[in-house]
Amino acid sequence: MVAQGVLPFRYESERNNNGRTSLAGLMAWADLAEAIGFARAFRSRLSGIVRRRRSGWSEADVVQALVFLKLAGGESVEDLRWLAKDRGFCRVMGKAMALGLGRKQRLRIEKEVLKGRRSVLPSPSAMFRFLNGFYDEEEMSKRDVGKSWIPAKSAGLKALELVNRDLLTEVQRRSPSDVATLDMDATLVETNKKQALHCYKGFQVNFKRTVMFVCFPYSFRDRRAEDRQCR
Repeated sequence: MVAQGVLPFRYESERNNNGRTSLAGLMAWADLAEAIGFARAFRSRLSGIVRRRRSGWSEADVVQALVFLKLAGGESVEDLRWLAKDRGFCRVMGKAMALGLGRKQRLRIEKEVLKGRRSVLPSPSAMFRFLNGFYDEEEMSKRDVGKSWIPAKSAGLKALELVNRDLLTEVQRRSPSDVATLDMDATLVETNKKQALHCYKGFQVNFKRTVMFVCFPYSFRDRRAEDRQCR
């Protein structure tokens, strides 16, 4: 308990969180992923293309964990450890993992998750191995030191393009629209890697670019953006 200050309230610590979570909004994404066939798209397009050690996690499981991490504000794969400590989130994910199973199996999985004997997210090391599967060492050897360069896409990245196409096709099928917004965000991520180049701000960076495909009703679009519509 923290002593009362100027205002008439005080802080009290709660030792038992009873499964509460501040990450309940992540399950909206889980619902969407299930509705648009997220796992099916990855099984169809990516299965067997990215070489990695068997860990019990499917390609869809690993990518979904990355999405959860991004939405929760994670900055590196090490933050998966923080996400996995949220008991409320893990409890809900345990129920999602048991979807479609018989009552006995479902209760066993939910109990194992609750007791911490079953993880609902891949470990950071499993995530690193998965991401490394998209790395084409032969292609990267073509890079000239000290120069910016865009390598040719690996087989894994080409497969991800097809996954994106499948998912967007399903969204369009469910909610057809002839207007969409491409929201582009460029981020400078500071790094200490020797091969990283310096940015205009003077430090070494990895350049991260995110493109989001968002469908909006036409009436909500900014009039100034009309000349940049994607039809």
